Amino acid sequence: MTPMIDDTSDTTGRGGYKSPSGTSGRGAPAPQGPRCQSCGRTLRRPDLFGSEASGAMSTTYCRSCYWKGEFTEPDITMEEMIGKVAGLLAASKGTTLETAEGLARRLVTGLKRWRGEKK
Repeated sequence: MTPMIDDTSDTTGRGGYKSPSGTSGRGAPAPQGPRCQSCGRTLRRPDLFGSEASGAMSTTYCRSCYWKGEFTEPDITMEEMIGKVAGLLAASKGTTLETAEGLARRLVTGLKRWRGEKK
């Protein structure tokens, strides 16, 4: 499955700062919900969350990245994930691939999966 990125305003992967004006402090709207800690997708609805082996909802990963307690692409590298995310960002945001790669790199490198933390 391909990760779906629908909000790139917070590139920290940790929820980011939301000012009283409703922005992240960089002029972009702050994400509304947690982020998948593998691809960075904003998890706005319950149907976007992955699942644990027990069937419980994963509050850490999206369904595209994590299902039934397993990563859907267990052998993907961080560089490959950055490439996938960059392609999606370029297409959805109408930006150059070079710009999207910079955004994707900042986003993905801050996520738990790529920092060596599964949960």
